[in-house]
Amino acid sequence: AEPVPVRYGPALQRHAGKRPELGQHLQTELQNLISTIEQQRSDELAQAVRLLAQAEKLWVVGFGDNYSLAHFARSQLIKVRTDIRMIPLGGFSVPEEFASITENDVMLAFAVGRRTRSLRNIVASAAAAGSRILYLTDGPALAGRDGSLTLKVRSTGTAMFDSTTAAVSLMAYLCASLGAWLGEAAIERLKRIDTIHEEWGELVHPLEV
Repeated sequence: AEPVPVRYGPALQRHAGKRPELGQHLQTELQNLISTIEQQRSDELAQAVRLLAQAEKLWVVGFGDNYSLAHFARSQLIKVRTDIRMIPLGGFSVPEEFASITENDVMLAFAVGRRTRSLRNIVASAAAAGSRILYLTDGPALAGRDGSLTLKVRSTGTAMFDSTTAAVSLMAYLCASLGAWLGEAAIERLKRIDTIHEEWGELVHPLEV
């Protein structure tokens, strides 16, 4: 029997199932970074850092493919500030975890690529609770209360997957900026983390690798 041909959706037809060239991949990723950085406004970046710094609790949200972005963001943010909640949290029901959100909190929501119903529901509930929302996306913003903010990223891929390079880079910048904003408090937290690693014998120095 003749093999069944692979059918590609409209977004993939131009690739025709071919592996992208490495140089093409590099150019696309560079353009994602350049385009993302060029469209940022200094006042909005400053506002984003203030939201991250002043939240009583910081809720980091990413469903589906955005989970890895949320996980990366939390891994950086937890180094410089306390009380960061992750949604979804494996093995726990989201409503039970989410019930403690208040108007003093901020939600950092990732929506690169597909935007799920779960994300729309939780953003709507956060807004209803009075929480402000920092929304990082390659698409249109979801509604939040006054003081919420949307940062746009470019996520064009060379084949069948969206690129998260620009989103990761922008988040790394925001985390570093937050550390600088928090100043001595962030430094003391980093020192405390290193001390615990040393006490547990887990700190690896470059010359020991």
